[in-house]
Amino acid sequence: MTDEDIVARHKAVFSMVDHTRHVNNSEYIKLLFDSLHDVGFDTMKPFRLELNYQLETRMDEMLTIQHKRVNDIHFIHISNPRASSVIAKISPIG
Repeated sequence: MTDEDIVARHKAVFSMVDHTRHVNNSEYIKLLFDSLHDVGFDTMKPFRLELNYQLETRMDEMLTIQHKRVNDIHFIHISNPRASSVIAKISPIG
């Protein structure tokens, strides 16, 4: 993905962090669905979500959310300044 694919940036704040002092995995899901909403994805239709967690994010790091659509498949890349945090693939069912 490129800078043109950036749909949002979000600072990792205290409320996103769990007892391990890293952003909780559920927070990445929230960011992912917020970005899908922003690009007009219809979450009311059945879809398959594949996630690959890469590297934890620490409090105060900036998360960059990128989106790319290839045909009916959506790819989401969430990264922190050090590396990729989450890579996701969302595809329709049926």
